[in-house]
Amino acid sequence: MAVMKGRWLWLLVSAALAQSSGIEQTWKEAVQAHQAGDFEGALAKYESILKQRADFVPALTNAGAVFSKLGRYEDAAARYRKALDVGGDHPGIRINLALAYYNQSRLDDAIEELERLKEQTQQSKLLLADCYLRTGKDKKVIAILEDQEKSDDRAVSYLLGTALIRDNQVERGQRIVDRVFRDDSAEGLMMIGAAQFANQENKKAIETLEKALAKNSKLTGLYSLYGKARLTDGDPGAAREAFLKELAANPTDFDANLHLGSLYRLDKDFEKARLYLEKARQIRSQALEVKYQIASLELGTGNVGEATRLLEEVTKAAPKFVEGHITLATAYYRQKRKADGDREKSIVDQLNSEAQAKELRAQ
Repeated sequence: MAVMKGRWLWLLVSAALAQSSGIEQTWKEAVQAHQAGDFEGALAKYESILKQRADFVPALTNAGAVFSKLGRYEDAAARYRKALDVGGDHPGIRINLALAYYNQSRLDDAIEELERLKEQTQQSKLLLADCYLRTGKDKKVIAILEDQEKSDDRAVSYLLGTALIRDNQVERGQRIVDRVFRDDSAEGLMMIGAAQFANQENKKAIETLEKALAKNSKLTGLYSLYGKARLTDGDPGAAREAFLKELAANPTDFDANLHLGSLYRLDKDFEKARLYLEKARQIRSQALEVKYQIASLELGTGNVGEATRLLEEVTKAAPKFVEGHITLATAYYRQKRKADGDREKSIVDQLNSEAQAKELRAQ
């Protein structure tokens, strides 16, 4: 009831503002069209109002809502940004801006807006947790949702359980699966398969994920996880097929785009590789695995300078990433930068020695 009350108060304030601005009739017609589902008609009215009063926040936010309904998320984001600029910080508008970014797969931008909220609602927590999960920030998912670990809300359980499993807290994640997904659902099987994959029980993971696919092949991320399991099992053909099926239903899946790009790069189909890797970069612009794959692609197509720049970023951010140093050494040698190449080679030798020593201590 409190939410509805706040909503009607906002409409009353909007009507009063419209009257004082001399746009009362146009505003009334716009709202009526909006409520009747005539989104194109409503949008024309809102835009007409904004030509007269570019700073009229209710028209900006309602135009943003209509653009979102029409799937024009970039335009929606522009209206919400303007509303925040001229109307000051408003949590509801900021959440709507985050949603507009989320629907464009601009997850880093969505996270930035959601983290600016002074107080998190359940809606914003779930959206933020989903963004964190999709960008690999599993510990942040856990931090934001662990106080709801005993919740029976499947959205909470799916996000938290998946994050825990991916964070190698498999037992804890498994308890959530067992408690909430007792009905042997596709979601539950997917989470069990994810746990098996994380535990390097690849054959079991494939078997479990195939059962999940038989129950619900449209479950977001399921084909992508199955593709990774198939790839780890040494079957790139089956992996490629799974990733393509994921993208047919979910074009913004990060892992499917990343791995397809990598597979096509290895096949030297550089045009397709670039298509998928650029999509992955659009989804997660700062992901090191994307930068590494694109750097390898640039190296393979002769753009050694750009490859070097990206590889230097990768190895600086992940100094123990052996493959990054190996590829960077190759890039340096191609540019006749022998001293730099030799330095990277010595880093590789040192990292390999440390890894061997660690294995011996573990025996």
